[in-house]
Amino acid sequence: MAVPILKQGPFLIASIQSALTDTDLVQLRDALVGQVGSYRSRGVIVDVTALDVLDSFATRTLRGIAYTARRDDACRSGRPRPPPAKPVTAAQIPRSRATHSARLPRTVTQALGTAS
Repeated sequence: MAVPILKQGPFLIASIQSALTDTDLVQLRDALVGQVGSYRSRGVIVDVTALDVLDSFATRTLRGIAYTARRDDACRSGRPRPPPAKPVTAAQIPRSRATHSARLPRTVTQALGTAS
């Protein structure tokens, strides 16, 4: 049974309306992954409320859809990610600040050789 996939703005919505076989789940996964790539969707919603039981294969398939959508950047937030934190090294601290060792963390003062 084919699962309808609706495009609502930048999102894809798949509503599972009855029990699916393993083949149907694989077809759903392939269809969702293909549409995420072609529409550059920002998110995927899979409605499983009509299902009574989710077996292990269905759970792994849904998890695979989530990982693939995230990898294809469909599950990103609207904000850009901040750059990774850059560690401060002793060489980046001016020597004039090294005289005020009370203000610096202990590891930095040890690296500068001004630890008491």
